[in-house]
Amino acid sequence: MMRGMTDRRTLLAGSAALLTPGLAEAGSRSGSQARAARQTGGDAIARLYRNAMVIDGNLVAPFDDEGPLDRETADQVKKSGLTAIKMTLGGSSGDYAEANADIASLDIAGAESLLAFWRDAGVDACYELAAVDRTYVEPMPVKAVARATESVVIPIDSGSAIGEARRLAAAANSLQDLGAAIAAFEGCPLRGLGARQSVFGRGDPAAPLLIIGEAPGADEDAAGQPFVGPVGRLLDRMLLAAGLNDKAFLTNTVFWRPPGNRPPTPQEQAICAPFIERAFAIMRPRAVLLLGAAAAKSVLQTDEGIMRLRGQWKDWRLPEGGHVPSANAALLEPVSAPALPTLHPAFLLRQPQAKRQVWSDLLTLADRLEIGSGKASVSD
Repeated sequence: MMRGMTDRRTLLAGSAALLTPGLAEAGSRSGSQARAARQTGGDAIARLYRNAMVIDGNLVAPFDDEGPLDRETADQVKKSGLTAIKMTLGGSSGDYAEANADIASLDIAGAESLLAFWRDAGVDACYELAAVDRTYVEPMPVKAVARATESVVIPIDSGSAIGEARRLAAAANSLQDLGAAIAAFEGCPLRGLGARQSVFGRGDPAAPLLIIGEAPGADEDAAGQPFVGPVGRLLDRMLLAAGLNDKAFLTNTVFWRPPGNRPPTPQEQAICAPFIERAFAIMRPRAVLLLGAAAAKSVLQTDEGIMRLRGQWKDWRLPEGGHVPSANAALLEPVSAPALPTLHPAFLLRQPQAKRQVWSDLLTLADRLEIGSGKASVSD
């Protein structure tokens, strides 16, 4: 029994050396010396793992390749395992005593049973105290996903998608019908790139002013309405100051949030254009305000930059003979209105000094609609 106890202590001593985390870097000795010491103890313990005799779940005698180990050899194995602990922990007598105390406090039977199970399962090394699920993949942070997907553009047959958009738009005789048609439309690739819902418009359907931005952002995607959050609040304040707050209907060139809040592509805008044109035809506004470069370029079919376009009145006439096909004869008349490009409110949040230019554009628009303002202003 004494021999069995000695052999069990030997096994546990070497196992402690193998299972102690960070031993290769511990202590005052160099990393290479520590690794060599651990390898020495590990080899001795591996020898026991391979050749131990287990009877009724108890380790009774270690064997080597030639048969049972004698007492002297077993003691040498024990000494090798404990020396490995001593060297990797730094070599002080205190560390040596602490290592022996830790070994003595172990549940001998439980540890032996566990080690025997590991040996039978083919385990010959243990690198950490706690189990680690190596199959788990930590999800990427939201911002990283946005950066990775912001340039994603799904190839699509835009010709058939535009045809379907025109068919759905032509059947709508009110902005409410048009919003339902947009929600049912599946031809825009943005719909499958993470957008929660379609975002059509808000405001008075009979308003004399149609305001068109570029695309819904995160706030709009969550709320289901265009121009909410900080950008929408700034726009509302400016419209209120100019006397236009209750005289406008607001929408965008696309109705689903692009991934990463990137600008919509010309292809995505072209697919959604029949719905914008139908809104224009249904409302027949007296003026149109185009917010930002993406909206101005899409609606006016131009490559000019927004700084060159802003503040200049342009004529917007619908293509295909000046009208959108419709079952409603009243909507077959040519549709046109003056359009005024200006800077997007999101740009003003980044460049507050540009508010003066936009304010000038809004006053020009109010004069065009014969709405008195002029004395009010928008503070930074």
